[in-house]
Amino acid sequence: MSGHDILLADDHRAFRTRLARALRRLGYNVLTAPATPRAARLAIVYTVRYAAVDVQTPGGGGLELVASLRHSLPEARIVALVGPGGVGTALEAMERGAHFYLTEPVEVGDVFTAMTGAPLDGTRPSLSSSLARVEWDHVQRTLFRCAGNLSETARRLGITRRAMQLKLKRGPPG
Repeated sequence: MSGHDILLADDHRAFRTRLARALRRLGYNVLTAPATPRAARLAIVYTVRYAAVDVQTPGGGGLELVASLRHSLPEARIVALVGPGGVGTALEAMERGAHFYLTEPVEVGDVFTAMTGAPLDGTRPSLSSSLARVEWDHVQRTLFRCAGNLSETARRLGITRRAMQLKLKRGPPG
């Protein structure tokens, strides 16, 4: 797997170091940097194929980094990393060019699968869990577009408000 460069752009040094170490053990060349314009320059110089970017950085640097990477490296697969409750920011990152988002805390297997599309253990992801994730993401996007209004979100999705509350209470699949 060597030669597949990965950029880890996150302001939390300990997290970056731990994740980079695990991905290096898998044979990847890993670049690390805070989510800043420097990270974009590194990604372009090394022509990374994958990037994991913390998009909840002060001043919106992570979101700008996603847009910059998408523009400069259109073939790169970008994963947005967000904290709990950061669905709105995650959706904005996806609009700017991220392929996927993960809610922190994350494990190396989650990041690996989101970046490469292949599970770390070599098994194929189950179709039912993929469909459940697509449904969850659709509900979250609709909720975001309705500014958090549950009644309007339920109306747009064609379900009852109570069904909407139950979906949100169950949380994301996984």
